[in-house]
Amino acid sequence: MFHKSILLIVSLTLLACGSKGNDHTIKKISTTPPTKEDAMITIRNSDDLLQLRQQYLTLWKSGFSGTMDITIEAGDYPEVGWSLEKREDSLTMSEASQIKVIVNGNGNKVPLPRSLRAHSLTLKNVIVSGYHSEIRLEISSELVLSSCLFVDGRGTSKDNSAYIRIIGLGKKGEKPHPVNVSIADSWFVRNFQTDQDMSTIAFDSDLDSRAYFDNVVIDQTVFWGNAFNREIDVQYAKNLSLKNSIFYKTWAQGGIIGIKQSGQVKIENSIFVNNELAPTFTIENSPLPEFDAKSYIFAAKGSEDISLSSTIGIAPSNIKSASDLVSLQAQFAGLFANPMENIPESNKQSSIQELFATVIAGYSK
Repeated sequence: MFHKSILLIVSLTLLACGSKGNDHTIKKISTTPPTKEDAMITIRNSDDLLQLRQQYLTLWKSGFSGTMDITIEAGDYPEVGWSLEKREDSLTMSEASQIKVIVNGNGNKVPLPRSLRAHSLTLKNVIVSGYHSEIRLEISSELVLSSCLFVDGRGTSKDNSAYIRIIGLGKKGEKPHPVNVSIADSWFVRNFQTDQDMSTIAFDSDLDSRAYFDNVVIDQTVFWGNAFNREIDVQYAKNLSLKNSIFYKTWAQGGIIGIKQSGQVKIENSIFVNNELAPTFTIENSPLPEFDAKSYIFAAKGSEDISLSSTIGIAPSNIKSASDLVSLQAQFAGLFANPMENIPESNKQSSIQELFATVIAGYSK
């Protein structure tokens, strides 16, 4: 006999109440749900986003270990600081969350989250934009970013060192704990740091909990025109794979990829356009990356990539000049023609052909 899972549906509904304004009526989640249920939540505005944290904490305290499935519908989403996290001084929630969180954005734009903490987290078809300090994604098992767009983020705090900080969580005193990350079919476009050096994405671990990144895969993803010191900073990763992706850097400082205390790094069918003299890759206490024959660095004249190529594992054939961009346009054109089919037409980014045209025009000046 098959056991039928019970769907626990939470409806967040906004009710109008005459001239006195709006009330928010929430169908409460049971404080003692069976551990294999799914919590289904629909978000229609920023006020609903603010209510999410309390719903999440109610499930966490009850020992819920199922899936919290959040659907974001089209609506009014002014800037709010929403999150899924516990208070740092909480004494009643010492155990890590066992909740699997899925956020389906349906191509809708939402304010930047402050912190999302879960056993596993999936963000799909979400558009994120606005002023930011740091987005913290704290994960015990797996993080998936699929068909997401992070665009026009503007830094506001000098106290942070990343736009998105991905933190692996384990258990203090236990053996090292693996966390996996997949970023696919996503775009990071025109995001800016403050006047302090930051990374677009930083991979880090809570050293007390002894977590590490077992596999980090970035596939068919575009980093384009972000004003950060580096696009990616990785540490404590056993395996890092960058494939079918484009990194185009216009910010006149730093490099593109920083790798520290990590294992194998593989670069497949990807290009790195670096308009500055600093090396594209900075490597510390890690093996040299492995480049396949279809991956290239477009180095500025006089770049350290040229003089240091042998010490960072880059063969001369992997270093190209600006004139080679034209011939490579066809190689990547088919990968990103429709990066996010579900988002509204008005929110779609340029095609990869248009982006290549921008790069080529810039080099031809």
